Amino acid sequence: MNRLDHDHDFAAMLVVALDSGLLSLSEAVAVIDREIAEHPSPPAWLLDASLATQQEDMLGHARRGAEDHPAVSDLAVWIDAVDIALARGRSPEGLGARLLRVKTCGEGPYELTGVMWDLDEEVGCAHATGGVPQSEAVARAIRDVASASPRSEWRAALETIGGTEVRGE
Repeated sequence: MNRLDHDHDFAAMLVVALDSGLLSLSEAVAVIDREIAEHPSPPAWLLDASLATQQEDMLGHARRGAEDHPAVSDLAVWIDAVDIALARGRSPEGLGARLLRVKTCGEGPYELTGVMWDLDEEVGCAHATGGVPQSEAVARAIRDVASASPRSEWRAALETIGGTEVRGE
């Protein structure tokens, strides 16, 4: 892979990892700093992202580097990112809300329709618990979505950028 392709892919994974909740702002800064240290000539968007102090600013710079990368709009990539983030102990309610922001119920593959509706119920409605989302129920709904979704070709890259081991799935 040439450096330009690597930069484009890295930017896309950074967008998804940061916006999905897989990486916090401070974790993203550490990932970016490592990337800059290993890069012979970092692109401007990467240097700009390294100086960002707000998540939205960092996302803006990373989106500039990702341009029209297909992974940024691929639901399976977002599901993988949220699944990895859940395994790392991130808040299920926040992750579920972020995933629903990417794709609402009824969008995406038919196989995901029911489980996305279940996730929406647990995150946004929580009828069974008086309107208060329950972490366990939201986590279960996220795991159900991840189980129903095919793994994306970008999962290993997300696991690497998110600092987790690649599982044999």
